[in-house]
Amino acid sequence: VDAFLYEQGTLQRECIARSFPDEKNVLRDKLEFYRYCRSHDIPTPEVLAAFEDGRVIFPEDGVPQFPEKDLLVKDLRGGQGEGIEKYAFDEEGTWKREQPSRGPEALMEHFAQRSAEENGIIVQPVVHNHDDWQPFTSGALATVRIVTARSNEGEITPIGAALRMPTGDAVVDNFSAGGI
Repeated sequence: VDAFLYEQGTLQRECIARSFPDEKNVLRDKLEFYRYCRSHDIPTPEVLAAFEDGRVIFPEDGVPQFPEKDLLVKDLRGGQGEGIEKYAFDEEGTWKREQPSRGPEALMEHFAQRSAEENGIIVQPVVHNHDDWQPFTSGALATVRIVTARSNEGEITPIGAALRMPTGDAVVDNFSAGGI
């Protein structure tokens, strides 16, 4: 069971690399996935910024704008919920993850430094569950994952689906982070 749950991404990426080599980076890189979805009119959460090697790589003008709301930071090429952090926006106009609070310029510096020390990162606004779902989750986003296959002719076939829900104080619903 663990091999299937944790290694299915590896198998999926291998199948894509062999069948659709021009699309293999779409699943490996969250910024590429965002761009792919936008170019194909597929709704997806907005990417506000991406950082790599200590510099802004998205938006192209190099000047991210962070809205006055909670932010979610993810590893650019991470998986299984690892490296995801939530930065809560407060009434003082700063973002905080534990301590210290950071204004917009300090937040930019922090994200640039994190991307230089680790992998690249993307920054997105926190997406919330529909009000009807709130009583069933810990506050983090519950998701449905639908796994599909595409033939060389372009036919899409659903293979399976799973409802994933966060538990405790987790900011993600990933099974590897304690989600159900």
